[in-house]
Amino acid sequence: MSTKSHRTGRFSTYVRGIRIERGPAEVAGFLREVSNLPRWTRFFLHVGELQGHGYAVETLMGPATTWIHEYQSEDTHQLEIVSIIRGARETATLDLYAQGEGTMVRFHLRLPSKWDAQRVTRQLGQLDDELRTLKRLVESHQPSAQPRLAGVR
Repeated sequence: MSTKSHRTGRFSTYVRGIRIERGPAEVAGFLREVSNLPRWTRFFLHVGELQGHGYAVETLMGPATTWIHEYQSEDTHQLEIVSIIRGARETATLDLYAQGEGTMVRFHLRLPSKWDAQRVTRQLGQLDDELRTLKRLVESHQPSAQPRLAGVR
């Protein structure tokens, strides 16, 4: 897993990546479904009903409303997971790039700059585990005949 980082104010952003042996459209199809979040990330515990523009979810930080924006260009998919938790907007960004017959997934994780190196290392290790889980799930997932394209901009 690769790591890049940069600091902006109170947060540092780390980028971790993994190659998934499926095409970008199939990977994006799995990732754009809010209901899949608890299957591959530990932060999301449960996804409830759609309420307006987002889903009622339970997270490690408590109840939230979550939705996923998708942006697509000729060679890239970008998905932004947006959650409103106690009135604050939290986001995570995933970039998907075609790489041969597969897809490179890059996850951008923002962590407080004040965290010590040991805590950052633990969090990045958890993210690595989650990305390996994502890879296993997507590679074993049987795609539907008609992928849903709602939310593509």
